Amino acid sequence: TGSFHSRLPVSSVGSCHNILFSSNGQYLIALFYEITSNINPYSVKIWSTNDNTIRTNLHAIKCTLASTSQNSSLLYMAGKQKYGRGISLGLLDIDTCSLARELKSDPDTSIGDEIRRIILTKNETYALIACTEHATTYTCFVIFKLEAITSSNEEQSSSNNCTMLLTRFDSDPNNTFAISDESILTVLRTNEVVIWKLSDGEILFNYDFRHLNSENKIQNIRHCQIHDNRLAMLLESGVIHIWDVTLVIAQFSLVATITDPLIHSISWLDHRHFLSIDNDGQRIRTWNVNRKDNINELICSQGSLQSLGVHAISNDSNKRHEYLIIGTSKQQRDLLIFEYTQPFDGQNDSSNFSVC
Repeated sequence: TGSFHSRLPVSSVGSCHNILFSSNGQYLIALFYEITSNINPYSVKIWSTNDNTIRTNLHAIKCTLASTSQNSSLLYMAGKQKYGRGISLGLLDIDTCSLARELKSDPDTSIGDEIRRIILTKNETYALIACTEHATTYTCFVIFKLEAITSSNEEQSSSNNCTMLLTRFDSDPNNTFAISDESILTVLRTNEVVIWKLSDGEILFNYDFRHLNSENKIQNIRHCQIHDNRLAMLLESGVIHIWDVTLVIAQFSLVATITDPLIHSISWLDHRHFLSIDNDGQRIRTWNVNRKDNINELICSQGSLQSLGVHAISNDSNKRHEYLIIGTSKQQRDLLIFEYTQPFDGQNDSSNFSVC
């Protein structure tokens, strides 16, 4: 309805910078910025979605980034090591609020300057930590192999779990995606796409899409999104290219090209629809890939949006998908939450958005 529902108890004085959900939807996780002596600035708070009660953390949780598992009740937390120059990856059991495992890279090996992303393969056999370098445009990847813990190897596995260090590509950290349990897709700043192996970093396939640009010139890539191996890419010219990626035969099939210079960023809803935000951060639109046209829009009067995160909720009796959409403001100080019901493709109005 868009009306105020409830307020969650918060024990932090810092501002909330991100919201996550556990895989089964039973828990809401938030990251709060706190000024402390800890090198990792965010504290983790967890609530039950059944009764809105806050969970008591059995571990003093601090991290730089966090991501929830899609297969279990784990929260992956990345941060810098207190001593040394390495990266730590903590696996928090959300059910018990206790640290199940902590993996560390070599503390004597410098790995980038800023932790930017946690990337999980679909079966969560591997976790990649993407770090940027202040002096270059490259992104470094620390790769952890997540193996089952046994009593005999637990101590050893906690201190040496990097299968590879300093795998580097000239790319934006947001433009790398897991497309299989063993393969990664990275979009380079040179307008090329590479698919590479996690086990040894070998490049399996290279796709150059500069021939799609005007005069074959390299364009800046504003935004990339992937959904079920369907890759959408927004270029600085306002052109969106969408490909189906067939990994077995290493094929990129161009599905659609949409041009709209007003678009700032994009987010997938499902295999046939994506959302866009205009450059002014005010308008959200739903696009149908097959029709190459927008079918729904909302003018956001509560703030100016920078990006959207999409969380699928359920399907109603009419098989129309329902989503919770979390928008981040341009200053990254506000979160705007929307309920959204996917309209039929023939319906064109804004009644499907409810601002929470």
